This record gives sequence, structure tokens and C-alpha cells, in this order.
Amino acid sequence: AGVDQPMGIEIERRFRVNLERLSPNGEDGKPLPKGNYFKQGYLALDPSVRIRLKSWDEHAGWPAEAVLTIKGKGTVTRQEVEFVMEVAKGVEVMDLVKFGVVEKVRYKLGVPGQKRPWELDRFLGAHEGLWLAELELDTEDQEFARPPWLGDEVTEDTRFGNAYLASHPNERFWA
Repeated sequence: AGVDQPMGIEIERRFRVNLERLSPNGEDGKPLPKGNYFKQGYLALDPSVRIRLKSWDEHAGWPAEAVLTIKGKGTVTRQEVEFVMEVAKGVEVMDLVKFGVVEKVRYKLGVPGQKRPWELDRFLGAHEGLWLAELELDTEDQEFARPPWLGDEVTEDTRFGNAYLASHPNERFWA
């Protein structure tokens, strides 16, 4: 759940990333900050139940954090419950994954005039080359700044959800 949202509710919008404008020499002009590595495995798809292992950086060790997340149905707004667990237990749960894995590096980019940062995900492995941007909101109709690297909105296209990507590793519909 977002910082200012009621516990258990996630409101977010998802977009493709225009890489030409994101690059250090592009319109944005800023290099990316250091990213965090995530490995997400899916135990169920309806509702979505995932285990996420995270590393903060190369000095933090792998994995540094484990979170079990349950997400309800929906695209913009949905129920979400997270459980932080011992890292060793998270690694054990990852061994139980039945619906695929997604690996990605997440970068957080602040945008002037916006209280929450954009989260940019650079997918690795089977979905190498896919970049998505997500923004958590307080309400579905909240206005937000659209940075120059923001591409087409894909919030309503469930194929761009992490659970779908994990369970369809051979699809490259986005390429």
C-alpha cells in the first residue's frame, strides 16, 4: 500500500517507458539512480500471491529482504496485503513457486511537483528489453506530472502485469 493510502489498497497506473528519452543523452538528461534487484515468484494467480526477494545493492548481500504479497483483482485499484518475512523463509517459499518468476531492476525517479517517485522496472531474463513505469496514487482520478520518458499507458492491459509476465516467459508481445 502507498504511504498515504489505507492499509490494504493499492492505486497505481502503469506505462511503457520511452527509452530514447530516458537515456543520459536524451530529453531527460539525467543518469538513472542506483537500482534494486528483485526476483518475484508466483505461487497463485487469482488472487495473485507472490514472494519477492530483494537486494538493495551489491554490498547488502543476496537476498536482503523477503516479502509475501497477496493482490486482489483489478487494474488501477486493488486490494493488497504484504507480509515481511525472514529472508531464509522467503528463500524456502521461492522454492514453492508454480507460476513463474520475474526478475527486474527497479529505479525510483522523483519528478518535480510530485510527492511520490516513479518506479521504473527494467526486466531481465525472459523479458529483457521491457521497461515499465509505475506510479502509486491516492485516488484513481489524481492528476500527476508526465515526465518526457513516459510512453503509452498499459494499466488496463493485463499482459503487462508482473504475474502475467512471470507465467508467460516465452511471450514477447511488447517487443
